[in-house]
Amino acid sequence: MSGRVLLAVAAAAVALAAATTAIGAATPELSVRNDRARVDATLGERFTFTSTVTNGSATATVPLVAHLNIVGLDPSVYVDPEDWSSERTVFIGSLASGGSRVVHIEMQAVTHGSLAAYVAVLPESRPAAPPLTSPALQLEVAHRTTIAAGGMLPLAIVVPGVLGLALLVTRVSRRRAVTAS
Repeated sequence: MSGRVLLAVAAAAVALAAATTAIGAATPELSVRNDRARVDATLGERFTFTSTVTNGSATATVPLVAHLNIVGLDPSVYVDPEDWSSERTVFIGSLASGGSRVVHIEMQAVTHGSLAAYVAVLPESRPAAPPLTSPALQLEVAHRTTIAAGGMLPLAIVVPGVLGLALLVTRVSRRRAVTAS
């Protein structure tokens, strides 16, 4: 019985070791970091952030691919990642020992609400390996503020009235000038 338990523990340890080095035995110290933790934006606003993929191991990595993902954090928020960024995938290539690659990500806020964005890194040659991900970038997107219809009514009444009064004053002034000469 204790032999089976020992075998199960050994199998679990092997599975854990395989998962932690899934991107490749040569890259167990690979990391992905964003330049910020939060972005506050308004609907329609464009913004940029960067993710840095770093190889902290003693050997080069296999060629890597970075991919931007976006998740709505509210069930009522619909997210179509293609609408947020037209270039969501970047082929990084191999990183030398101690090397890093900065990935610039341009986005446009197309949905209001609470969302999260993160960059997933996978090896080109073994896409079935679990991805390594950056910390989530918290996105808080506010509605765009517009002028309320109630605020437009006085403006819609006053502007034509002022223009009409100016036209009337101009005509009266011209008639007085014509009759005076």
